[in-house]
Amino acid sequence: AQWKARGVKGRLLVLRPTGVEDAAKQRVVAEAKRHLGKPYDALFGWGDEAMYCSELVRKAYAAGAGVEYGKLEKLGTLDVAGLKREISERYRGPIPVDLELVTPASLAADARLEVVYSDFPEARQGGALTL
Repeated sequence: AQWKARGVKGRLLVLRPTGVEDAAKQRVVAEAKRHLGKPYDALFGWGDEAMYCSELVRKAYAAGAGVEYGKLEKLGTLDVAGLKREISERYRGPIPVDLELVTPASLAADARLEVVYSDFPEARQGGALTL
């Protein structure tokens, strides 16, 4: 319950990939387990020394099943108006607008991932994510 409360308005969206064979799923889990114990990457780097949530999902499925979910986006193209101060403090200076990352919203918008559970009013409308 505490973990869920940290999300957007305390809501939860659970997604499942479609068309991924059981053997590939096992490889994905093994790949994800390789990263257990690594620190959280609050700077959203793409290296493997530390990981952030969406990076782990994308990399585990890419290595284990050959599928890249979500899309890489440049930080400068994202609507982070309400977070600019926090992001600037996190980077201790200018926001690295060319930094590429994959976001939870990008994963949630990927139509190849089916909605298993959502307590958002409408998880998707016409393929687009509605939070």
